Amino acid sequence: MGERGSAALACVGRGAEPAGYKDSFRTLKWAASAGNGDDPWLSRHGDLRRVFLTSDNTGGNIVHNVAMMATACASSEPRIKGAVLLHTGFRGSELIDGEAPTSMAMMEKLWAIVCLGATDSMDDTWVNPLAIMALSLWDLLCERVLVCAAELDSLLPRDKAYYEAIKASGWFESKGQDHVFFLFKLVYDVAVALMDRLAMFFLGKWNSSCVRCGERLR
Repeated sequence: MGERGSAALACVGRGAEPAGYKDSFRTLKWAASAGNGDDPWLSRHGDLRRVFLTSDNTGGNIVHNVAMMATACASSEPRIKGAVLLHTGFRGSELIDGEAPTSMAMMEKLWAIVCLGATDSMDDTWVNPLAIMALSLWDLLCERVLVCAAELDSLLPRDKAYYEAIKASGWFESKGQDHVFFLFKLVYDVAVALMDRLAMFFLGKWNSSCVRCGERLR
């Protein structure tokens, strides 16, 4: 699920949360039911014990929020095995260390359009998971989380703050690279290195040789 998929980030009207979150959560629930027999192909080839949520930029924001929505419905299936957030779009009303004022101002204008009903501006919990009113990240029903960032990306400070707050399973920072560089440098060594880290994470081999680890969530 991601910003280029069918569950794009869009607001359905004043007072409503961005439709992308609801659509993505419905997609997750559909995959669970399809994997249990409603869809022959998914039932045959899918493994509901290994469900991962992954996306970049706005899609990374959706990954976080869908995981939190699944946490709020703890009895729902499938259980999320892991999540990968790449160069994720998080913000807040106050600048944090290393964050550029121009970047935050641009995001504030964008968020006002994306979610017309947002009452807390840039501290809306959809866009700021570290806001006071946000659900506790420690309750996240996800076995492991990998946060990926780029050294030259304006989102780096927020990604780092999220990683430190959640004590994610791994942090991977691409040195000398900018936002979503891997979309344009597909065969470059830096993109291949990132892909290798993702593959190791999906395989459950997230030790110090592949990512810099924090504490495991569970």
